[in-house]
Amino acid sequence: YFPGATIVPIMIGEEHNQALVDELEISLSQVFSEYNGRLMIIGTVDFAHYLDEETTVAHDLVTKELIVNKDYSHLLPLSDGYIDSPSVLVLTMRLLEAYDISLLGETNSKTILGYEGSEGMTSYQSYIFEKE
Repeated sequence: YFPGATIVPIMIGEEHNQALVDELEISLSQVFSEYNGRLMIIGTVDFAHYLDEETTVAHDLVTKELIVNKDYSHLLPLSDGYIDSPSVLVLTMRLLEAYDISLLGETNSKTILGYEGSEGMTSYQSYIFEKE
């Protein structure tokens, strides 16, 4: 799909660091502008971690609402009960601020693994950012 593409991985820890997000956004925006939109940006995070099913569903509803509303100030301080790396999510969303966001799908470790219990679930959500 992308022959000859250069892949540049950027890893960010679990820190909830607004200054880091701001600094990376400025630096990456400058680099991205040189490529005139010929880029694919992928941010990967896990959502609710190791919770029972009821709590996972409740936390995912909160997170989805914050994502759809692009509520960065409330996303960034979330714990891993909601998302494992809020900085990655907020940075990705801010870099793609001009695009519409849509939920493609969601699942969880219980469904993927066919697990019968209700404890220890991790949830996953997939979003796409598209121009209007």
